[in-house]
Amino acid sequence: MPIAKCGRFDVNFVEEGDGFPVLLIHGLAGDHTAWLPQIAAFRDKYRVIVPDNPGSGASSPVDA
Repeated sequence: MPIAKCGRFDVNFVEEGDGFPVLLIHGLAGDHTAWLPQIAAFRDKYRVIVPDNPGSGASSPVDA
């Protein structure tokens, strides 16, 4: 999975499909896997971008 360098954080994200971009952001204590059914449903028509917030999933930890 790609990593975006965002200041002092490395943010892991999933990007699938082509077309108009759709950004899915998970809630507290989740990661990108919470959106797997929606990614599968939308990727044929849209560019789906799903990040792991800092401190979750494969993104870098939050220290403060």
